[in-house]
Amino acid sequence: MAYNKKRAYPIGGDDHHYHRDAGVKVEQREHNGIVILELEGPLFSRSYKVQHDERKELQDLFQSLQLGRTTRVIVSLTKVNYVNSSGWGSLIGAYKRLGSAGGELLVVHGGGKFEEVIHLLKLDQVWKTFVTVDEALAHFAAAESAE
Repeated sequence: MAYNKKRAYPIGGDDHHYHRDAGVKVEQREHNGIVILELEGPLFSRSYKVQHDERKELQDLFQSLQLGRTTRVIVSLTKVNYVNSSGWGSLIGAYKRLGSAGGELLVVHGGGKFEEVIHLLKLDQVWKTFVTVDEALAHFAAAESAE
């Protein structure tokens, strides 16, 4: 399945209201075969029911990318305002699933508070992190030219 269109949709909420309990909004686009997921809002909500639904929907999104043979994914947290342990766990799970299928997931933290959290949690030893999406795209381009 190819994702050539720019899509934006909420996870755990409806199309019109994006409040803290509605969940994370995901904008998906593609650049030269690389899927970029721009997350916005909280990852995940503090409500257990909403959090469970969000986590399942995000897992389904990553599974659909994998089934579509997507091997290069960039997840941008630059518009995310909150990440709980389930959010980090979901990203780690997506990283592992993509890696086991021969793919790679890069995380863009924007150089803000999540850069420090990623370092404190030692997640920078798990996945490659970047300040901007352009830096992550350059990483994939350099890896491709080295092949």
